[in-house]
Amino acid sequence: MDTLSTHTAPEPPASFATSAPRNVALLIGLSVILSVLMGTFSGEKISFLYKDVLHLSASDVGTLGILTGIPGYLRPFMGAGSDLFPLLGFHRRSYYAVSWLLSSLGYFGLSLLHTHHYASVVTLIILTGLGGNLAFVIMDAVMVAIGNLSGSVGRFQTIQQGLPLVMGLTFTGQLGGYVTQYWSYSTCFTASALIALLAVPLTLLIPEQRVSFSQHAHESEAEHQARLEARRAERAEISAALKDAARSPGLWAIVGFVFCLIITPGGNTAQFYYSTTVLHFSKQFLGSLARPGAAGAALGLLLFGFASKRLPVRSLVWGAYFMDCSLYLSSMLLRDHATAIIVAFLSAFLGMIYNLCLLTLAARACPPKIEGAIYGLVIAAIGLAGTLGEKMGASIYDYFGPATGHTIPHGWFTLLWCGLAITVATAIFIPFLPAWAKSSEPLRPQADAAA
Repeated sequence: MDTLSTHTAPEPPASFATSAPRNVALLIGLSVILSVLMGTFSGEKISFLYKDVLHLSASDVGTLGILTGIPGYLRPFMGAGSDLFPLLGFHRRSYYAVSWLLSSLGYFGLSLLHTHHYASVVTLIILTGLGGNLAFVIMDAVMVAIGNLSGSVGRFQTIQQGLPLVMGLTFTGQLGGYVTQYWSYSTCFTASALIALLAVPLTLLIPEQRVSFSQHAHESEAEHQARLEARRAERAEISAALKDAARSPGLWAIVGFVFCLIITPGGNTAQFYYSTTVLHFSKQFLGSLARPGAAGAALGLLLFGFASKRLPVRSLVWGAYFMDCSLYLSSMLLRDHATAIIVAFLSAFLGMIYNLCLLTLAARACPPKIEGAIYGLVIAAIGLAGTLGEKMGASIYDYFGPATGHTIPHGWFTLLWCGLAITVATAIFIPFLPAWAKSSEPLRPQADAAA
C-alpha cells in the first residue's frame, strides 16, 4: 500500500446521528475509567509482587513480560475473528462481555492465591491480559466503525486518550501509591476483579443488532436469500482485503520500522529496580509520580493535536525517531526525588508524542474495511517489540550491574547509552519506507477526507 487512503464514510441515517455516537462515547469513557481504576489497584502492586514475593531480577521480569504479553500479540487475530465470526449472535457485544469476565476471573484468581508460585501467577496475569486486550480490540472496532459513520473519530480518540490523563492528574497516582503501600495483595486484586464485573453491563451501549441466519417473520424467501448472500459477499470482501494486505510490501515496511524502533533496549523495568534499590523511593512516592507524568502526557497530547494538522506525513517518522532518542537522554537525569519528578514529566511528554506518531502512522497504513485487523497487527508488533526490548534492557542492566561486580548505577547508565546508540542506528531503515510515509503532504487534508 503506497498511497494514502482517501475513502469517505457513508451518510448515516437520521436516527443514528445522535443515539449511536452518544452511546459509543459513553462506552469508551466508562471503559477507560474502569480500566484505569483496575490498573490503579493492581498495576504497581504486581510490580512489587514480582520483586518482593517472587524475588525476580530485572532480567527475570523482562522474560516474564514476554510471556504475559502473549495476549497482545494476538490482537490482529482477535479483530479478524470478531469481524468474521459472530459469538452468540453478535460480532461485538458478546466478545466485549466475555473480555471483562475473563479479566475479572484472572484477578479473582490472583486474590485467592495464598502462596504465589511463578506458574500460577503468570497464568492468571495472562488471563487478565487476554480479557483486557480483547475488550480494547472490540472497543476500537466500535469506535472506528461508528466514528467513521458519524464523523466522531476525533471526539472518541480525545475521550480515550484524555480521560486517563485527567484521572492521573487528579487522583489515581496518589490512590495507586496508597493502596500499594497499605493494602494486601488479596485486597488489591479483589478490587480490580469487582471493577471488571462493573464493566459487563456496558455491553448494552454497543450499537449492534443480533446476527440471524434464519428467516425473519417479515421477510419473504427472496429477501431472506438476498440477505444471506449479502453477508456471504461481505465476508468474502473482508477475506480478500486481508489477503491483499498480507501481500502489501508498504504495509510490512511500516510494521518493520515500528518494530525495529521499539525493540531497542527498554528501561521501564530497570528504572523500577533502580528507583527502589538505589534511590530508595517509597511506594507512595512512586505512585505520586503519576501526577507529573499525566501533566507531561497531557501537554504532549495537546501539542501533537495542534501541530499534526500543519506538519507533513514524514514528520510522523522523524518525530517518532527523535522522541525515542530523547527519551533515553531524559532518563539520564534521574538522580533523586527532585529529578524523578522532572524525568516523569519529560518521559511522559516525549513518550506521548512518540506513541501518537507511531499510532497515526499505523492508522495511515490501514486499508479500508479491515482497519481493525491491520491496526491490531501494528499494535501487536508494538507489544512484542516492547516486551523484547524490555528483556534486552533488563539484561543489560543486570549484566553490567552487580552481576559482574559493577555498581547498580553503572548498569543503569550502560543500559541508557546502549539504548540510545541502537536507536540512533535505526535511521538506516527510514529510506526503505513506502513513498507516502516520506511525503511532504500535510496531514490535515487526508484526515478530513477520511472523516
